[in-house]
Amino acid sequence: MDRVVLLLVFISFSVQLSFSQDLAEKYHIKGVEFQEKGVYSRAMDYYNVALEKNPMLLKARYNRAVVFFELKNYTQSLLDIQQLMEAEPNDPELYSLMGLIQAKLNNPHEALHFIDQAINLLDAPIFHLRKADILIQNHHPELAFNELAAVIDQPALEVSGLELKAIAYLELNQPNQALRIYSDLIRLQPRAAFYFNRGILYKKIGDHVSACIDFQEAAKESFFLEALQELIQCQWKLKDIHNVQNTAKNGRAHFPNESIFYKFAGLAALKEGSHQVAIQWFEKAKELGANELDIYINLGIALLPTNKSKAKESFLLALKIDPTNKVAKHNLKVLNDQ
Repeated sequence: MDRVVLLLVFISFSVQLSFSQDLAEKYHIKGVEFQEKGVYSRAMDYYNVALEKNPMLLKARYNRAVVFFELKNYTQSLLDIQQLMEAEPNDPELYSLMGLIQAKLNNPHEALHFIDQAINLLDAPIFHLRKADILIQNHHPELAFNELAAVIDQPALEVSGLELKAIAYLELNQPNQALRIYSDLIRLQPRAAFYFNRGILYKKIGDHVSACIDFQEAAKESFFLEALQELIQCQWKLKDIHNVQNTAKNGRAHFPNESIFYKFAGLAALKEGSHQVAIQWFEKAKELGANELDIYINLGIALLPTNKSKAKESFLLALKIDPTNKVAKHNLKVLNDQ
């Protein structure tokens, strides 16, 4: 009779364990769905439940570690990876991820130690790519090129490898080399970010026409704010007032709280002699928190024909920012002499 009871208890426990493991699998699958969509908080919820149901579900723990990493919770990611390494001490992917975590925790020597262990276990191109990334993060771009050489003939890694190569050239202060790499990247994948970065490089070497073209392309993607900001400055540099006005209009429509678009709308209006319109735009820029020298100077200039006392106030505010400014000093002298 005792044997029968023990057998029934064992069967009951086995059924409960199997049911719990099945549930863990289902929660894990849902977590993967959300992780692939980039909805990391929901993915985390499902992985947590999956691991509550089955703490030994290693794939759920690994995916949770990756999600922790994506959410910049590197300490928790590290704890999950440490547990996984105890269970799978020869898995190179775990050493690789541990290297990335240590890099984010500002432990460069540990980071390189773990990534080298991953490469010793499996000499895979992806690990060389990650090592190159760690080297660049720790200001050793010259060493990254050797690692990136292992990635050249890997189609799946080509874009990532070229991007790191461009960053390495920038770290080495070689903008022309980086410019060439971004041109290659744009031919492979014409992403907004690549156009933007190439535009910054064109700006750096003084090619403002090419910079404007690239910022225009970058700004097409959901009105990429940084690209619009660079574009309007580039257009102003080229004295392209018509397009400054168009970009200012687009910027205000999509980013109504960004003062830069009101400022340049004011500059364009002033350039065309529309003083009252310029005053309105400059005042709006100030209302949004802009506290820049050129806003006060140009507001003062716009006010000169109609309100000399307010113009004087604006020039005085400009001199608080830069006591040596010649334009503000000159206009104040003229006003005081009248």
